[in-house]
Amino acid sequence: MQLNSRAIYVLLVLFISAGVLIDSYIWPKGVPSNFTANDFIQLVGIIVLSWQWQLADAKERGITRSHLSAVATIIFVPIGTAIYLFQSRTWTAATLTFCAYWGGIVLAILLSSFLAASLIAGR
Repeated sequence: MQLNSRAIYVLLVLFISAGVLIDSYIWPKGVPSNFTANDFIQLVGIIVLSWQWQLADAKERGITRSHLSAVATIIFVPIGTAIYLFQSRTWTAATLTFCAYWGGIVLAILLSSFLAASLIAGR
């Protein structure tokens, strides 16, 4: 079953939100400074889901994704996303999509953090 780009984006946002909630639940006084198992899972998951989103979006648009955007997505997801968007859209549409894509993720992180703080305060 092939998911469309919107469904993959929703999964990405939910995945990131779950990671924030897990971190807040396990470490209510703050995440330790070292690299945790949840950090690793989030790192891999964000790369894979962003990769899949680009593939689904490219398929929906009838284009192929460049090797540059594929490699950049593995190295640093926001740069890979920007490269893909600017290669697949006009600069205005790419800019708006980039801001919406990452703005939605930042909003999900903020809302998840607020929810986690509320849940921890209510313990």
